[in-house]
Amino acid sequence: MSSANESKDVLIKKVGFNEYFSANQWADYNRKFFNHLAPRYDYLNEVITLGMQKRYKSEVIRRSPISDGDLVLDICTGSGDMAILTAQMFPHSHVIGVDVAEKMLEIAREKTKSQSNIEFRL
Repeated sequence: MSSANESKDVLIKKVGFNEYFSANQWADYNRKFFNHLAPRYDYLNEVITLGMQKRYKSEVIRRSPISDGDLVLDICTGSGDMAILTAQMFPHSHVIGVDVAEKMLEIAREKTKSQSNIEFRL
């Protein structure tokens, strides 16, 4: 077993998911879960944060060590909000958002049709 799979197995056991998933099953479950959640993801974030998500995301980006012109990687980008805000706040940067859920990336791409400094990858 690879070191990465061993780490996944340890994490799955720590949170008690080993009764339901192996490491390989977990990756598939995670992808399916977020693909299913994608159409409601932004709305749920808005509800969970009581409408404050854009404010706190903007503050996180503002405090990050990003300079205009940097190449920025957003891992687990979801529907792309952090990547999109980063691309807007740093228009000379190039932002790449990656995620395992294709449906999330479809939503992110739809939001950024007019932005040239951002891309989303599976």
